[in-house]
Amino acid sequence: MLANLITCLIVFGCTLDSFYSYSLSLPLVSVLSAIATAAWPFVYRCKPSLLICRNLLTFFLVLYGYSFVASFFINDLYYTQIFAALLIGALVIAIETIAKTVSISHLLIFIIASHVVFFFLQFFLYILFDITLDFLVFFDGESQRIFGGSFQIPFLGKYIRPSGLFNEPGTYSTLVAPLIASFPAACSFADRRVKSLFYASLFSLVLSLSVQGVMCALIIYLSYIFSGNKLSGLRGLISVWLGLSVLSIYALPYLNSRFIGGPLAQASDTGISFRVDTFSSLYAYFSSEYIFWPLFGPGVFSSYPVPRDLSLAGFLFFKLGIIPSLFLLLVAASEYIIRGLIRLRFLGPQGRFINYIAVVTIVSMTKFNPTSVAGATVLALACLALSSPNQISQRS
Repeated sequence: MLANLITCLIVFGCTLDSFYSYSLSLPLVSVLSAIATAAWPFVYRCKPSLLICRNLLTFFLVLYGYSFVASFFINDLYYTQIFAALLIGALVIAIETIAKTVSISHLLIFIIASHVVFFFLQFFLYILFDITLDFLVFFDGESQRIFGGSFQIPFLGKYIRPSGLFNEPGTYSTLVAPLIASFPAACSFADRRVKSLFYASLFSLVLSLSVQGVMCALIIYLSYIFSGNKLSGLRGLISVWLGLSVLSIYALPYLNSRFIGGPLAQASDTGISFRVDTFSSLYAYFSSEYIFWPLFGPGVFSSYPVPRDLSLAGFLFFKLGIIPSLFLLLVAASEYIIRGLIRLRFLGPQGRFINYIAVVTIVSMTKFNPTSVAGATVLALACLALSSPNQISQRS
């Protein structure tokens, strides 16, 4: 029991991407946790397993392989990038090996519950007692970006964008949302506590007041409904009412102020205009610097920065180009394509393909970073969850 708890804590540590050491220039907690996770099969003398996550490892092999080859042509490769690629590969294999001992459902419940607890602790301490709890300032000296502007929540007169153990709400939504999207595929909702955790995690995405969080919550909720689940009875009506209330009273006024009618929406360096201007300038640069772009890009090791705010799809478009990006998508979806062609059934009895589409959509449209330790950990956990035999045993 204690060994399983320690294992869950180590994997949970891999997701703590915001505990960054500026003196070492790396996310110290997640990297140390990744090294411990990679060493887990050797410590416990377990034979490494790679049956379920083979497509994910192939994804990374193609991503890094193409980038390594491209880097030789532009002379833009460093030894730290090679170490990072090896660590990511070892991490993916180790997480699948761990899932043979600690079930993926327990891993998901522990990790999601931990992040949700820290999120709501930060939220309620401020809303109820005006106590600002910053989890990062004591580690790296940089405060979390949970305040800003003059906006106030209607009826509360207060304003906070909780981010839990991450530096900003967008990062929280980016890394936690894919886990929530894959949650129904691995865990039995016959347990009310598990179902309550699912709804609480959805509410946290909305309460983060992140555009990405609100969109991810909507996608996850729709995928949950269309995968065969029904919200009936009093509890179903209450959950829908609470969701709409939180969205209309708490989130929508802020999003309107931030992007449509407020002073922040008029600023030239924020919101949609920032992303449009950034995309235009990057398009001009890559078109002039790389003769084969946009078909083929310089690879993810290219030193020219592409802001993650453009989404993972935008990042890969500039860094890899159109053809490698489409090939990566084909690799990621190959298992479901083959299964669909053989069985002529993309939508299984549990609607796992819908869960898969939700995860891919969330990862693609957010600033998700698959080459980070946290990103690789989330992808490995989601991949295992979508292939887990522990399907939802009861509809409600």
